[in-house]
Amino acid sequence: MKCLLRLYPPAWQRRYGRELAEYLKAEPVSLHTLWDLLTGALDAWLHPGSIPVARESLEINKGEITMINHAKDNTIALTKADALRAAGLMIGITLVLTAVGVFLDKTFGSHPLINVLLHTSSIFALLVSGCYLLFKRHPLPVRPLAILGFVAIFYSLFLTAIIVAVKT
Repeated sequence: MKCLLRLYPPAWQRRYGRELAEYLKAEPVSLHTLWDLLTGALDAWLHPGSIPVARESLEINKGEITMINHAKDNTIALTKADALRAAGLMIGITLVLTAVGVFLDKTFGSHPLINVLLHTSSIFALLVSGCYLLFKRHPLPVRPLAILGFVAIFYSLFLTAIIVAVKT
């Protein structure tokens, strides 16, 4: 995991690299930590020189801001509006993907990839709405990229399995 620190901009590495490396030594390896490192690196490149934390709640440790301690305490406050948006996303995406799948099925006939689209539209919608809530704590420009990245990885693995199954 420490090698992922190289994905961050050089200025960021100089300022926070040592602190993050120490944190990663104590942190168990997990997909969540890996994902946080990747989206954090993307955010660091998109917003050089800024840290997505509230200035008034930063802790001072020997004259330095400890972003790791702040990030560990940073909780995601989900509201009723967030839940309604996530539900709307799920319903809307399910309806759109199902309509596209039905259109493709009527236009081109039955095909395994069209069937995958029809049968997984609700799974895809659930992933997107879940990611919307999961990545709420990330800055706005990073959220769509994180959601699309996560869903693209999942869907590419899923489609690869389908294609392999169809060919055998």
